[in-house]
Amino acid sequence: MKAFVIGAALLMAVQAVVLGETTSLSIVSPDRPRTWLVGGNDKLDQRLRWSDQKNALFLDVTYGLLFYTDGLHPTQYQTYTVRFPEVRLNPADRTLFFDAGHGHRVVLGYLRCGMFGQEVVLSRNVTLSAKRAAGVLGASLMVSGA
Repeated sequence: MKAFVIGAALLMAVQAVVLGETTSLSIVSPDRPRTWLVGGNDKLDQRLRWSDQKNALFLDVTYGLLFYTDGLHPTQYQTYTVRFPEVRLNPADRTLFFDAGHGHRVVLGYLRCGMFGQEVVLSRNVTLSAKRAAGVLGASLMVSGA
């Protein structure tokens, strides 16, 4: 049921963009992993990556229990991964895009080779949001001016 609601909301956003009714849309990850419940400021890192093997965009978010450690309880780290299956890669120019239907592609960013390998660079009008509520991680890519 939750997937249906997310899919319906996404479809409405895409239709509105195609029809010119709005200038923004959200691409929501269907993954919602359970995380630690403690800590409000314990997110250490978040990184988008493209997997050539799975042909998909992934977000890795690392949390640590830095403020809840002592001599008996060492610092723990845990990385949670969510995917954005709607995002595709154009191999010709290495751009990441979302197919909004009727031949309309929304460019989200591109891949570039960096010092530590392949790096995802988002367009200026794309914002990544990864937030945890009640121990559940949710993530979305928000596009303005689509």
